[in-house]
Amino acid sequence: MQPVTHGDTYQSALQNGLEVMDELILQFRAENKSLPVVKLVST
Repeated sequence: MQPVTHGDTYQSALQNGLEVMDELILQFRAENKSLPVVKLVST
């Protein structure tokens, strides 16, 4: 399952997403794992 965030405003949702990304980076580093390769998705 991929991380999902939401918020009452776009700014709030963005801030929540940034916090999740920070936590994921910390988790990967704690487990001595490489960060996943970035995938760009277009609609």
